[in-house]
Amino acid sequence: MRKRALAALALASLAASGCRTAPPAGETGPSALRGIDFRAAVAAEGDAGLAPTMTIVNRRATPVLLSFPVTCYGIVRAYEKSGRTVPVWEQARDACPDGTVRVNLLAGEEKTVSLESVEASHVLGEDLPDGTYRFTVVVAPEGQVLEIEAGEEELAR
Repeated sequence: MRKRALAALALASLAASGCRTAPPAGETGPSALRGIDFRAAVAAEGDAGLAPTMTIVNRRATPVLLSFPVTCYGIVRAYEKSGRTVPVWEQARDACPDGTVRVNLLAGEEKTVSLESVEASHVLGEDLPDGTYRFTVVVAPEGQVLEIEAGEEELAR
């Protein structure tokens, strides 16, 4: 009898303090990407190209299925090395047709995927000088837009 009274008192105390087990309607819960890490890299490919890659790591104890809204996972952006915050070039959106790509990761698994390659001449166009540029990869897994640092590369025509 005494145990029941203590349990009832504990429940009443929790209820009074506003403790809840789920967020109320309209409030978002934990991020769908919690426990998922993203890394990106660009590497020289041939004489005048770049091969961007993205690595996805599932640090969760459970499997996860991620959806990306474009068929090549994401797009590449270039910035001047000077630290400018506005991109000087962005991969054309039509380089990545719409269509969902799904990536299934087991608990603790890591996967590296290749993104659409980039030609240095496309980045430099007619206006940008040869030089070192900083690259990022923009992806939107589960509808959350992320811009991932991918490193620097020297570009020349």
